[in-house]
Amino acid sequence: MKSYFRVEFLAEAEEKKIRLFAFWDKEKPIDTVVIATHGIVKKTSRIPGKEIDKAIRLRTKYFKSKGKADENDESG
Repeated sequence: MKSYFRVEFLAEAEEKKIRLFAFWDKEKPIDTVVIATHGIVKKTSRIPGKEIDKAIRLRTKYFKSKGKADENDESG
């Protein structure tokens, strides 16, 4: 797994830390959209593999729906 999959935002809500998974879609040379796929309550410093897989699946689905190749696709 490459480092760009480990992008996360942490927010505190009601004394719980929330981990949001996100990726970037660079529309134009100066315009970038940040898409948050989902979030989980942070319980440990380790990121569960199934949550990373979910973020990758959602990112791939997003780019396919736009008819655009996923620039960070690891499959080839």
